[in-house]
Amino acid sequence: MKSYRICLLLALAVALLPASLAFGQSRTADIEDAKQLTEENPTFNNRLRLGTLQYLDGVDYMRAGDMENAIDMMQAGVWSLEDGAGLIAETHPVFEEARYGLSYALLQNENPYEALLVLEQLINSSPTFGKARFLLGATLMNIPGEKSQQRGMEVFRRLALDGRSPYKEMGERAAIRFAYNLSTVPHATGDPEAATTLLTSITGAIGDDKGATGDEDNKVKYAKGEYLRDSGDAMGAISELEPLYESAPNFQLDNGVALSGVLSNTYFQAGLSQLELGGASAAQLAAELFDSAARVGDSSALDVRHGKAIAYTVAGESGKAMSEIKAIAEQEARERRVREMRERRAAERSERLEAREEDPAQVAARRDNR
Repeated sequence: MKSYRICLLLALAVALLPASLAFGQSRTADIEDAKQLTEENPTFNNRLRLGTLQYLDGVDYMRAGDMENAIDMMQAGVWSLEDGAGLIAETHPVFEEARYGLSYALLQNENPYEALLVLEQLINSSPTFGKARFLLGATLMNIPGEKSQQRGMEVFRRLALDGRSPYKEMGERAAIRFAYNLSTVPHATGDPEAATTLLTSITGAIGDDKGATGDEDNKVKYAKGEYLRDSGDAMGAISELEPLYESAPNFQLDNGVALSGVLSNTYFQAGLSQLELGGASAAQLAAELFDSAARVGDSSALDVRHGKAIAYTVAGESGKAMSEIKAIAEQEARERRVREMRERRAAERSERLEAREEDPAQVAARRDNR
């Protein structure tokens, strides 16, 4: 089964095959003629013609969905061109396209290891061949194992940094998407530090705004903040989440988790961390962080007020501390009244339901009198 990770990438890659070269019907007769001419007179032109015809036949098979024959013909084309070593430069456009097409067909046919060998040969001879570099990254990401995926990420990162348009932009989008997807694995298994390292290795080099869509960029920015928070760096998390909240206050993940709630809880966590540091200045900052938690929402109002009361006490602001304690008492009283009212209404509903129920003896007597 093909890895879901490269489906979109391969769709882009096939679009880069030379459509202008994929013409005509069967070239069998032309290929046989070119073979005979090459055997009789292995000149540059004869070898190039044979390799080109075989490659183009492979492109036709590929576009028809016949990957087995596509691979056979493209491999034959590459071999014909390789036989002309010394006559046909490896940087010749046909030679480059033939190797690229063969590697793509191999990858489509679920042979990533063979595709990798062809691509490495191609890039060794043509290191700036953008679409081959992109396909190399996709191929490595489709090979199981952390080492291959790290290599793939590095290919995309370098392409994003020094590639030419449109491959530079393709590299940026792929690097961001794969960095985000891969970073969720260590985070989910309890290693947010590793998740941070993986994600920032890409965003630190190319930025966190190079995704395919604004939503992808926002997910990356959110992830950076969440990983820092779960690593215990609440202040670092705030530095990532605050700008996102300012630009996209209604942002939420696909599972419904809202940014506002996460940021509110992060402010509260940061406030507690400041209280643990001790000292008046840390306590003052803690009070400000608790205020921010209440402003954004979601953190318990009582928890926030308790935190502020402690912070003001440590900071020596007894008046503000007493105001918070008074507010806590009033809020607890309100919540107690609401709770008692709900309990009373529930009891009244229960009594009314019981009153509506008839005595079983009365029901039986009425039935007997019918």
